[in-house]
Amino acid sequence: LYKMTLVSARGGSGVETVQGEMIADWSESCDGWTLDQRSVFDVGYSSGQNVRIISNIATWESLDGLQYRFNVTNKTNDEVTERTEGHANLVAEKGGGKAQFELPNPKTSELPAGTIFPTEHSRVLLRDIGGAPMILSHVVFDGLTDEGPLQVSTVIGGEVAPDPSPSMSPLKGLRSWPTQMAFFHAGSGAVEPEQEIGMRLFENGVGDVMVLDFGDFKVR
Repeated sequence: LYKMTLVSARGGSGVETVQGEMIADWSESCDGWTLDQRSVFDVGYSSGQNVRIISNIATWESLDGLQYRFNVTNKTNDEVTERTEGHANLVAEKGGGKAQFELPNPKTSELPAGTIFPTEHSRVLLRDIGGAPMILSHVVFDGLTDEGPLQVSTVIGGEVAPDPSPSMSPLKGLRSWPTQMAFFHAGSGAVEPEQEIGMRLFENGVGDVMVLDFGDFKVR
């Protein structure tokens, strides 16, 4: 469970306050990994308008990393603004494949060779993280939008000393690394990322001290 607060807002955006929470339940089942994630945050504008943004994400990824299902619902002030649903398959490890969208519109997207799904991406980062500092780049398909796979550039810094705080006891003694991820639409050639996430990534896959950049504003 994460509490979300405003870090900064872009000039001219009108954003004055942001607060909310995000909960993620990430579990291993007999045949795959499941993720249920829900975030709710309220954005206050200088005009006096308040907007509540709700996101619900449910995914399943096979243990071999070759199959993936996704269901995403986004709401603004309790009205559905976006639904994305479908499944994807890779023909083999690093072999490319296809994503089939049922929502918002039925369509098929090609996944280039080397594409991986989100849990596999986390596994790869944790596998290689001992060599930090380093820069890694992967093509990742998460199904959160219908715009196809993302090129994810990850910068991993040097190891951080374990946090001695009693409030962090479940993570006490674990190794961790400062991590920054930038997300680009694969093949777009864009210079500016669509989104950026910074965090402290622990060796068990948990992240904290997370900063999410939504363009108009950043939340911690």
